[in-house]
Amino acid sequence: MILKITKHARDKMSALAINHNMIKTAIKRGSKFKSKGNKFLAVYSFFTVVYQILAKDVYKIITVYENS
Repeated sequence: MILKITKHARDKMSALAINHNMIKTAIKRGSKFKSKGNKFLAVYSFFTVVYQILAKDVYKIITVYENS
């Protein structure tokens, strides 16, 4: 799995102490929801990942946020 992470998402990951492996696990195992356009949400543990599928096994991570 290849992750292309935006600067915004990197900043959020750093603030929430979330690493690449946690993002991959969220996409693989989290609850998935379709969002606007071609975006998806993966809810897992204490956080949510907003991402796009660019190609097979290539994901663009748009943002990450803490669940309330």
